[in-house]
Amino acid sequence: DFCKSKGLNCLLVDNTIDWLSNNKKNYELITLLDVLEHVDKNQTIAFLKAIHGSLKDNGLLIVQVPNLQAPDGQLHRYNDITHQVGFIEHSLQQVLISAGYKKIQFAGLEQYVDSKYVRAVKCSLRYLFWKYTKLTRYINGNINPDVLNPILVATAYK
Repeated sequence: DFCKSKGLNCLLVDNTIDWLSNNKKNYELITLLDVLEHVDKNQTIAFLKAIHGSLKDNGLLIVQVPNLQAPDGQLHRYNDITHQVGFIEHSLQQVLISAGYKKIQFAGLEQYVDSKYVRAVKCSLRYLFWKYTKLTRYINGNINPDVLNPILVATAYK
């Protein structure tokens, strides 16, 4: 009702997977911005497959989730009681491949609201901290991802 009151063309559906399954090859681009972590783990691949089917050939899916490989990633995972699952590059790639996606790429996202000077200092310190984090993970034999930003973004093609 709120979206419609703003003049947006929207539709509320009872079952997203069924609705997507009935709308095959309709979309060139679908975005899941802070959505996938709210989907029940047992429905994640079915949900992504339904989106895959609703994309046109070479359609693009953009997924944004909290990055649990980020230092203090657990803060992002558990700051919202409605989060059902957390992702790192590897687990997000697993579910995307399982759902049939190709050409999967990852990037980090972060929003800065500081002055240029403060941002420059933070970025420099964060660079050193991330190098230290990667070194300790390497020494301990842990998974060592490319992206340590708090927000993980994946692009995947049909």
